[in-house]
Amino acid sequence: MRRLLKIAGMLLAVVILLHGAAFLLVESGEVVVLRTDTGRGHRLLARLWVVDHDGRPWVGSANPSKTKWVAALRANPRIELTRGDSTDCRTAVLLENQALGANLTQLVNAKYRIPLYGSRFLKFTQRLRLDDAEAVWFRLDPCSASE
Repeated sequence: MRRLLKIAGMLLAVVILLHGAAFLLVESGEVVVLRTDTGRGHRLLARLWVVDHDGRPWVGSANPSKTKWVAALRANPRIELTRGDSTDCRTAVLLENQALGANLTQLVNAKYRIPLYGSRFLKFTQRLRLDDAEAVWFRLDPCSASE
């Protein structure tokens, strides 16, 4: 019985260690922070990977039904974007072009090749199915002066 408990404890430690390593991998790439104004201050929406295309930052999700930030951006596209040391107002514009979405996915795969290993491991352990056909992308345009 003691031996079984020792083996179970070691397995649990390995799983915790793998999850920690996967999380560190995910955070090792460039991560931006999206916040929304709730009227009582800013609320964190998400910490996301970002790619640049045509001079604009883009964020996306291959599993939009499992992410709260996608619904939040659809409901209120005006956000605060923190990238590096700068924070500014942005308007999230939903992408309708699937061909461009595939190009953006390739940009993510190239930029975040190593961190993607951690992301895929975490998604596997959470049984999240990724479907590129369901992927959504948002272009983060600067807010207009009238907003």
